[in-house]
Amino acid sequence: MKFNIARSLLAFGLAVGVSAGAALWTNFYSMEHLKVNGTLYHHIVDAKDLTADILPPPLYLVESYLMANEIVVSPERAKQNLVRLAALKNEYEARREYWNTRELTPEIKDQLYKQVIAAGDLFWSEMNTQFIPAASAGQTAQAAESVRKLNPLFHRHEEACSAGDRLSFELGKPGLAG
Repeated sequence: MKFNIARSLLAFGLAVGVSAGAALWTNFYSMEHLKVNGTLYHHIVDAKDLTADILPPPLYLVESYLMANEIVVSPERAKQNLVRLAALKNEYEARREYWNTRELTPEIKDQLYKQVIAAGDLFWSEMNTQFIPAASAGQTAQAAESVRKLNPLFHRHEEACSAGDRLSFELGKPGLAG
């Protein structure tokens, strides 16, 4: 079989056509899986939703409040719960710092820092200065008194979180997410 100009052009045309077809198929396949509402997107959303459904978020202090109450009700769990409280405090601080580095609208940042985190900081102040020292020393009466002080602080924080949750939907609006 001799290669002449006609056959060479035909071979070249077939190579270009196959390459272009492969490139188009790869592009289509990638876009279908990587786009918003694509396969990968749904896996990521499902994973985040499942985590949110199973675990309380670190900025929401419900688990910390539960641990404090459980120490008062079941002092034999104090050691494990105090370890967990330390971990929860670290998670709270890490998320607090994370949101400080994010670009948020002034309204959302104001709600987050002046309401949610301010209330959370008051809660942790009582926890660190009164509750944890009393619970660590086995002073159940003092720990119980501190839990009574934590109650309104937790509920103030809970209300701020509920209001902040409504504002968080603003992050999903076009033009606001980075």
